[in-house]
Amino acid sequence: MNARFGVIAIFVVSLFLAGGCVPRHVFRADAGYYLNLKAVDIPAEITNLEQLIADIKTAGQEEKRPELYYSLALLFSHYNNPQPDYGLALSSLQHYVELAGEAGKKAEVRYLNGLLQRLDELAGMREQCQRIDEEKTHLEQIRGGLQKKLEVLKKEKTHLEQICSGLQEKLEDLRKENLEKQKAIEQLRMLDMRLEQKKRIVQ
Repeated sequence: MNARFGVIAIFVVSLFLAGGCVPRHVFRADAGYYLNLKAVDIPAEITNLEQLIADIKTAGQEEKRPELYYSLALLFSHYNNPQPDYGLALSSLQHYVELAGEAGKKAEVRYLNGLLQRLDELAGMREQCQRIDEEKTHLEQIRGGLQKKLEVLKKEKTHLEQICSGLQEKLEDLRKENLEKQKAIEQLRMLDMRLEQKKRIVQ
């Protein structure tokens, strides 16, 4: 009984130790593994590779694992990647070329490099177009606001013109009234002069 328990205990401890020895971050040497990844798995695999690269940099063994950068380039530019980053893919591939020696000069690597450069340029152009569209939308919003203000100003102008027209009419009426008063005053003055003349004659 004790022997069986000892065997089981050793087996359990062995499993525990073996589990502790398994690397936390695993690299898949088969490039097909990364090419066939589903969209939901890509972000985790990118994080996994980035951590592996950080680990080998810390260990000073970066030049021994250039394939990590190649796989990272594949993931950043993966057709299933929900948020592809061709700039990072190109940077990763260039790191691979720097570290891989002759392997980095292969035709497929040069082809991928050229393709990523073009995709990065197109992505930049698309971002620029998006910024232009956003600026256009913003300017259209400003234009709409200015148009509304212009309509308000037009209404205010019409209202002020109506007020000015009314004031002009009142001014004209006052001018006519003033002329009538001046005529009346002149008539009274003439009448007063005639009365004075008659008084002198009578005296």
